[in-house]
Amino acid sequence: MTLPRLTPDWRAPWAQGEALQTSRADRFGDGAFLTVAEIERWRQAGYPANAPNPGPPQPPVDPPYKPPVGIVNLDLRCPLPTSPGPINLNLGRSPCPLWPAVNIPALKVYRVLNSCSLVRLPDRAPLAVTGMTIETDADSWCWALSATLAGPEGWTLLQPQPPAFLPVEVEATINGHVWRFLLDSPSASRKFNENRQSLKGRSRSAWLADPFTAPSAGVESSPRTAQQLAEQALDNLGWTLVWDLPADWLVPGGLYSWNGTPIDQLVGLVKPVDGCLYTDPSAAILTAYPRYPTAAWLWDGQTADVGIPEAAVLSLDRAPENRPLLNGCYVSGTLYGNVAWVKIAGTDGAIVPAEPIVDPLLCHVDALRARGVAVLSAAGPGHNLSAELLLTAEGGTGPGLLRPGVLAEIAGVRGMVRSVRVTAFWSAGLRVRQAVGIERKEVES
Repeated sequence: MTLPRLTPDWRAPWAQGEALQTSRADRFGDGAFLTVAEIERWRQAGYPANAPNPGPPQPPVDPPYKPPVGIVNLDLRCPLPTSPGPINLNLGRSPCPLWPAVNIPALKVYRVLNSCSLVRLPDRAPLAVTGMTIETDADSWCWALSATLAGPEGWTLLQPQPPAFLPVEVEATINGHVWRFLLDSPSASRKFNENRQSLKGRSRSAWLADPFTAPSAGVESSPRTAQQLAEQALDNLGWTLVWDLPADWLVPGGLYSWNGTPIDQLVGLVKPVDGCLYTDPSAAILTAYPRYPTAAWLWDGQTADVGIPEAAVLSLDRAPENRPLLNGCYVSGTLYGNVAWVKIAGTDGAIVPAEPIVDPLLCHVDALRARGVAVLSAAGPGHNLSAELLLTAEGGTGPGLLRPGVLAEIAGVRGMVRSVRVTAFWSAGLRVRQAVGIERKEVES
């Protein structure tokens, strides 16, 4: 009651607005491109809900295949016009020169468990050796062995034993490969603080050579082939002859005469066609094979016997070998046969040796052609390659034992193997190496 009353203050909540200026501005820019996209949507068609669904059709069951028996007749819709009769198709595997018959795979690591042993036969008494070398080449008819004994204990084991005092035979084994040798007289060298014995041997085919077989002489009066004459030299000796020469020609009676051991006779029979003689490492088998099974200018088109990649090659050396280039030669017999002019197909055959090749046993056209191919293959420029490889057991992943006369492709270079040397020696462990000599001919395109 004592507070004064408030006097109400009335104010207008609005007032007359003032007129504003109106302005308009046109604003525009370039239109952006629109991306047109079309999306198709579909689904697998099915049966209506009120219809039965039989499911996917079942594929027909074919009867089991039965290989045809006998001749298969192929009805060709468009037969060749030059063949009015039936067309013979030779179905089978044909050799491909790009893939060797035995191809060693290219691996990052080649593992070989080296082993080496030398024992005396037939009692198999072990012989301790510190090093061993086994080698052969195309000009040798046997394998050769040289080894160094670890001590003087093996000296008495290598001496010829009574009563026959025949030379001792030994068996060498390196990484699963076996050789059998007939030892020559071992040698001994003794110095201050050194007592060294070494031995040398040849393949068991040395029994057929001097001085173990006496030479014989004679003349063959009946006409026989060269293979029959070679097999006659081995009659009743327990040896088998494999004749792989491309020619087996007939020798007239009275033309062939011999004077020497069986090995001398075999070498004399294969020499006219430039053939070589090879002794099996362990079996009693002799093989007569051509030095050039295929003409050298055709090697690149042939299927190699073995292919070894660069990854499996320890070292590879090449040395040029330049010989006079020939494209023809004259080959002739003496009393029988004709004079043959052998030339490379597609050439004039005018570049011939200064002297013709003459041999009494070249009495047939097959022998003349085989000798002519060998002469022309050996001519011309080329290379001698020396490759150092590992030696693995047969059927392993690495290179196995090679032999002369094998067409090999090593690190992309194709050539004919001419020599093989296997060495086993102790150097911070047993090391085994295989050195291969290869002949390569360069052919002008």
